[in-house]
Amino acid sequence: MSNPFIPKSRRPKFRLEIKIHELTNIPLVSGTVHVRWHLSSSTAGDSRGRTSRAPIKDHKCSWDYHREAVIRMVVGKDGILQESGLVCEVVQELNGGRDVFTIGVLHINLAEYCGVKREETRRHLLQKSKVNSILKITLKTHQISGDTTYRTPATKKSSVFSDITGLVSEHKDHFSPMTEEFSNRAQRLLEDRQEGLSTQDMYRSTLAARWQSMTGELDPQAAIEDIFQGGNGWREVEPEKRERLSKEERELRAQQNRWEEEEMEYGGKSWVLKNFAQETVLEGDGKAGEVT
Repeated sequence: MSNPFIPKSRRPKFRLEIKIHELTNIPLVSGTVHVRWHLSSSTAGDSRGRTSRAPIKDHKCSWDYHREAVIRMVVGKDGILQESGLVCEVVQELNGGRDVFTIGVLHINLAEYCGVKREETRRHLLQKSKVNSILKITLKTHQISGDTTYRTPATKKSSVFSDITGLVSEHKDHFSPMTEEFSNRAQRLLEDRQEGLSTQDMYRSTLAARWQSMTGELDPQAAIEDIFQGGNGWREVEPEKRERLSKEERELRAQQNRWEEEEMEYGGKSWVLKNFAQETVLEGDGKAGEVT
């Protein structure tokens, strides 16, 4: 609750928009999950709420939850907004609601979101939890009254990340055995995928370099894409142009064949001349022709 002795000029008012999207990495595969939330600095009726119960599917549940609330924050003597908490409690129910337990909680400092004109979507690792479930939330604040000459605190990265790579690097020292095993497997999958893509690119480059396209032929990658799109893997060429190019190709191939034949014939003659010269030298020596 706000201190009544603090002047209103130091207690700016904000409109807060809350969107709760999904919870991922749920260990169980059955039951329902809902999220309860409240603002720690307010007791107004719009300062708390809850999502609907969403069924767990593929270790994940989703909501389309949107809510607005009005909140006052306090500007400290140092000119920085003091912490104002949004608390989310993630609850799982089993056996038709007979078994209820908390998966984890999440404390978010709303002061970090003030001064940002656009909405911020972040994924948070649940706190006070034995699992690595991740809650995706979008928050947006809009100041409606009070002093605007304040600074916002820096975002704490301890529980915020944008992808699994960030999770591995930022929480490596705080993992439980289950979380560490999951993250190591995910990291290995990412590395294997990157290695596979590099190998695939190298193969495509090598194949394209060795590919000698003739009339109407596409390079390997373009031919594959054309076939998948319902084509025949050939470039569209006008009939007159195809006939002219085909004639030129036949002439070119005939010329190449003649060159190959001449090269083979020249190579054979060179071999005969070379051996004849060696025999002549041996016979001229006098001793080479004697038989013992």
